[in-house]
Amino acid sequence: MLFRSGLFNTTFFLAGIPQDLSGLEHETDYPKSLKIFVQYILTPLVVIYLVILYAYVAKILISWSWPKGWVSKLILGYSATGILSLLLLYPVRELKEYKWVQTAWNWFFIVLIPLIIILPLAVWRRTSQYGLTEGRYLALALAACLALLSAYFIFSRAKNIKVIPGLLCVLALLASYGPWSVFTVSENSQVNRLKKLLMANNILSEGKIRKADRSVSADDAVQISSIISYLHDMHGYGSIQPWFTESIDRDTTDSRRRSKFPADVVALLGIEYMQGRRIAEDDMIVLIGKSGGVIDIGGYERMLAGQFIPSGGIEHEVPEAGLSYAVSNDMDSVTINILQDATPSPGLHIDLQPLFEKLSTSYGSTNPENIPLEEMSICASAERLNVKLYVRRLRLQRQNHRLQAMNYTMDILYSPRNR
Repeated sequence: MLFRSGLFNTTFFLAGIPQDLSGLEHETDYPKSLKIFVQYILTPLVVIYLVILYAYVAKILISWSWPKGWVSKLILGYSATGILSLLLLYPVRELKEYKWVQTAWNWFFIVLIPLIIILPLAVWRRTSQYGLTEGRYLALALAACLALLSAYFIFSRAKNIKVIPGLLCVLALLASYGPWSVFTVSENSQVNRLKKLLMANNILSEGKIRKADRSVSADDAVQISSIISYLHDMHGYGSIQPWFTESIDRDTTDSRRRSKFPADVVALLGIEYMQGRRIAEDDMIVLIGKSGGVIDIGGYERMLAGQFIPSGGIEHEVPEAGLSYAVSNDMDSVTINILQDATPSPGLHIDLQPLFEKLSTSYGSTNPENIPLEEMSICASAERLNVKLYVRRLRLQRQNHRLQAMNYTMDILYSPRNR
C-alpha cells in the first residue's frame, strides 16, 4: 500500500510532466472526449445543481426556517463541481466557439455569493449546539476559502487560476499544524463541552471526577456519551485523563496502550451510557413499528396507507379517498379534512407531540425496530370525523430540549360521521 500510494502513484504522475513547463502555456491540443464530457454533461449538471440550491435558499427566505447542517455538503459539492468544470474548460477559453467560458468564469463566483453566506450559517448552527468537529471545522475553513476566491475572481483583473491550488495548499497546511489545526481545535471544543456538562451536573469538581450523586437528564447523558465516544474514536483520552484518579486506558496483555471503551469511561462518571443516539452528529432517534404487525381497523371505514411525510410538512389531497390532510411545518400536528363535492370540510386537528414524547421516553435510548403498532397510534374525533393514525416509522431529532420530527410514515384510518 505504501509503495503503491506513496511512490508509484507519485512517480507515474510526475512522469507525465514535460521538462519545458512554459511550453504548456502554448499547448492547444484538447482531448475531444474530455471536451464533450465537460461541455455536455458536467456543465449542465452544474447549472441544474445551482437551480436546486437557489430554490432551497428561496424556501429558507420564504419560510424563514434556519438551514440544516447538511446543506453545507450540497453547497461545497456544487462549488467543487463548478470550479472543476471551469478549470477543465480553461484551456479552450480563448477559442471562438468557447467564448462563453470566460463569461461563466465571471458569473460563477457572483452567483456563489448567496451560497457562501448560507454555508457558514448552516455550519455554525450545528456548531453552536454541539461544538466543533473535524467536518464542521473544514466546512467553515472552505467557506472562508470560497469567499476569498470569489473576491479575487470578481475584483481582480489577473484572474490567475494558480490562486486556487495555492489557496488550498495554504488551507491544508494551516489546518494540519499548530494550535489552530483541525484536530487540536476540534478536540478542545469537545473537551470544553464535556467539561461544562460535567460541571453542570456536579460530576467534575476542582478538576477531578466524582460519580454523579443525582440523576442526570437523558439529554445530558446522551451528550456526555457522545463526546466520550468521539474522543475515543478520534483523539484518545489524553486530554481528560487528568480528571480521573485511575487510568482510563484499557488493560491489555501486550505492550500497546489502548483506551477503555466509551461505556466503561461513562460508567466511571456514574452515568448510564446512552448508546445508539449520537447527539454530536445529529441526535437522531429512529423508531420503527413491528414489521407486518396487524392493526385494529374496528370502527373505521377506510384507510389511507403508507403516507410519507417529509421534513417541512406537506399538504396532500386524495380525491378518490375523499380525504385531504396537512402536516404543519414543524411536523408536530396533522389537520385532516373530509372532501365534500371537492370542497374540504372543517378540519380535525391532531397534536402529535405527546405521542412523540411518549415514544422517545419509552424507546429513545434503544432505537428499536419492533415497537407494537398500537403504541405508535393516536386517535381523535370531531363532530363529523373519526380518525386513528398509525405512525409506522418515525425519525426524531432533539433540538434545544424539544423533540422535532424530521420525517415519518403513517397510515390514516378514518370514518365520516353524521352523513
